[in-house]
Amino acid sequence: MDRRSLSLCKGDETTVIVRPEDVELAPRKDYLTTNPIGIGVVAEIQFVGSIERLRLTMEAGETLRSALKPAASTFLLDAARTASDAEKFPIARHQRVWVGCGDFHTLPTPISSLRLLAPTSDACEQLANAPLVRELSNHMHIDPVRYVASNPDNVPLQGVAVVGLRSAADLDLAFDLLGRGTRQVLAVPEVARSATRMLVCTDPSAAARNAALAAASSLSRHLALDVAMLVRRGDRPERADRYKELLDLRNASLKLHGLDIRTETYAGSLQDAIVARQVAAEQVLLVIGLASATAKSQLIRDIKAMFANSLPAGLLLVSARPDSESEISTTATYVAATAN
Repeated sequence: MDRRSLSLCKGDETTVIVRPEDVELAPRKDYLTTNPIGIGVVAEIQFVGSIERLRLTMEAGETLRSALKPAASTFLLDAARTASDAEKFPIARHQRVWVGCGDFHTLPTPISSLRLLAPTSDACEQLANAPLVRELSNHMHIDPVRYVASNPDNVPLQGVAVVGLRSAADLDLAFDLLGRGTRQVLAVPEVARSATRMLVCTDPSAAARNAALAAASSLSRHLALDVAMLVRRGDRPERADRYKELLDLRNASLKLHGLDIRTETYAGSLQDAIVARQVAAEQVLLVIGLASATAKSQLIRDIKAMFANSLPAGLLLVSARPDSESEISTTATYVAATAN
């Protein structure tokens, strides 16, 4: 992304939808009048009236690959040309052509791929079969990417990293990934659990709140969960402007992220707040927005204390990215393949 938004920052992975009419083909790169995206091989040619429809096989790279199967080495891209364009530049099957893209549409979702990280192949498959991961994969129509590695140093940082969660000690890997630049880490317990509610809680900063709400909005499109946001109360008694703040927060969530949530205040620890709402921790998907991946906030201490007693159905850690970091990041744009 070349611009910032409340859901995406420069350098974030994003899903791009391209209409066939906006794909340009040329014999040479300098003949393109749009932005070049690579070289494709013509796999199919069909005529629908006066429109020529082509299906091209594209090589996947670091910044361009299938949104449906991010691990695939190639993806398919459809193009459509008018009769006059086909007459100016005749194309045959198996021919290599330069591909350019004019207008495109970026989906405003910060969650576009799942990257499973585990020390063994069996552990990776266990993560893939977890109810939360399986439901997300099915509804998003994507194949999770599997990484078998005991050391996460060589794992790409795009997308949502998914790690196993056996105890509070396993949170160290999640926080380590955040510290290395991963914006979102989903921790899933080894024991299969299904979530019934999503609770959002963030550090007291606008950046952390926006990042968490954007991620929660993306999840709510694929998971049928009751969503609520918990806001920590201060030591002072409630004031009238506190309730106005909660109403403004709900209105901003609906307007900016398309997410209609309840906003509730709580005092004490996060675990006490969950117990007070008469819901078992095992049925909760927690979305935690952090202002910094390295700072040890009260919210992080609450999470570790809570997990010492019981584990939730899932934990999504979302790290807000400062402007300075987004300026030096490399762009990773993922194109949605038009073919199954």
